[in-house]
Amino acid sequence: MKIVQSHEKISMLATELLAVFAVDTASSKAPAKPGEEPKPQISLLTTDKAVLAATTTVLEGGEFKGGMNEVLLLHAPDGLAAKRLLIIGLGKAAKVAVHDYRKAAGTVVRFTKPRGIRDMAIAAPAVDKRAGWVALPPGPCIQAITEGALLADFDSDTYRSDRKDQSIQSLTIVSAKADRAAADTAVLEGTILAEAQNFARSLVNEPGNVLTPTVLGERAAAMAAEVGLKSEVYSTEKLQELKMGAFLAVAQGSEQPPALIVLTYTPENAPANGPVLG
Repeated sequence: MKIVQSHEKISMLATELLAVFAVDTASSKAPAKPGEEPKPQISLLTTDKAVLAATTTVLEGGEFKGGMNEVLLLHAPDGLAAKRLLIIGLGKAAKVAVHDYRKAAGTVVRFTKPRGIRDMAIAAPAVDKRAGWVALPPGPCIQAITEGALLADFDSDTYRSDRKDQSIQSLTIVSAKADRAAADTAVLEGTILAEAQNFARSLVNEPGNVLTPTVLGERAAAMAAEVGLKSEVYSTEKLQELKMGAFLAVAQGSEQPPALIVLTYTPENAPANGPVLG
């Protein structure tokens, strides 16, 4: 998945599907009747007037409750360049946490993939100052959206004979121009974290006859070279030298030679003799 950023008005963004977050701002302290939950009051996390206008009727109808990961799809929404508008719920506004954006972004991607949509956009949360509740900082939210989307796009069916590639080709994350610097850092860090997890998932899903210790060492070394880590892969001779008898004893149960993988990260300008404490 290629992740790009945009800072234009979300209603003007031409895409196959645009996803916008929504919350329920109704207070649980004032139920309509004793023992009943108050009627949901849905607020979209956007200030775009065209998006708000396109969704007014359906949201007022009460079909969408704004529950966590609840979705509502609108086709050909009026006033929008996007072909589809997906509203994704985050639950009660007062309880929304950063992790909820990660889960919701994953839901959006999983909803989109089987429908043959390969180009999509997610609008980062933007809250009207008159909303009456405090929004989370944009940076952590955008990082969570990035992580959730990349993790949800991961496919584990590599060896299925009828496998169909349903991955999302392009995701645009739309945020305010004022949040540009925070968004750049957030997307970068979110991508690093998600791709690291997906790399580990790809290794875990390999069968033992494919991912032998030797192959695991090769993949680890290739990854290290790509991201700037030092890697060393030791086998039987080095393990004997290191007197790692327990390790060697376990390896004797296999025809494959063992591999001890050592990855080292040395930050730039690191002290020559290790960290300085004080």
